[in-house]
Amino acid sequence: MRMKLPVAVLLSCLSLSLTDQSDPKQDEGNPKIICPKSQEATVGEDVTLDCYFQPQQDVTKENFEWKTEKKELALVYKSRDFSAADQAEKFKNRASLGSDGNLTEGKIPLKITNVTKADEGTYSCFFVEGRRSCKIQLIIVQPNKPGDKVVQSPNPTLKPTDPPKNNISAGAIAGLAVGIPIVLALIAAIVTVIYRYCQTTNTTPESNDPAPEKQPLNSEGELVPDGKHAPSSPERPGTQERRRGHRTTDENTPETFRLKSMGNPSDSGT
Repeated sequence: MRMKLPVAVLLSCLSLSLTDQSDPKQDEGNPKIICPKSQEATVGEDVTLDCYFQPQQDVTKENFEWKTEKKELALVYKSRDFSAADQAEKFKNRASLGSDGNLTEGKIPLKITNVTKADEGTYSCFFVEGRRSCKIQLIIVQPNKPGDKVVQSPNPTLKPTDPPKNNISAGAIAGLAVGIPIVLALIAAIVTVIYRYCQTTNTTPESNDPAPEKQPLNSEGELVPDGKHAPSSPERPGTQERRRGHRTTDENTPETFRLKSMGNPSDSGT
């Protein structure tokens, strides 16, 4: 009786060791199942939980299931087909294979439509053969109310629920729309005034009349009448006095008129 107990213990240990060696998870060359750590969604939205093999592996002949931490089956694949009968009641007509799913490539995302707060929790992508699995946490947030501030999630992989708002107010935009044309009009007016001022100071006024010519002067500083020319050289002393007593035949010269008005000295003596 004492000999049978050690033998039984050895046999059980041997069977456990054989089971561990056959576990594909222990083989370094086997593809790994990968899930993101978490995914956030807003109440009423659709959400997709990713699960895929790396490197790719065909899983069309395997059996797998998506289930919650409460063992609720969200999606079941067996006998090369999805089984709606095995789904939990709350996931029927709401949970299905995501649009990016491809069993031949080992991509089996879970899509849940119209999520509620009750859908929050940890989900497992579980393969029956080999008992391989990965887990992802689904976080459900309430939709923002009007006037609430948007708080960005610390997880950079999560999408913001609302687009960023523009901080420029409508009053500032209206002020710019009115002020910019006024400023441009003032600048145009100033440039026009400066341009006209420069044109006035840099150009001389045009006139139809010819510029007055410089009138020649005689030796006594008197203007020479039109048609007459001033002497080309200065006259000798006494020439002007002799000219006064000389009667010229030119009746049209100013000197002749002057002599006539004074009278002939010879006539006054007689």
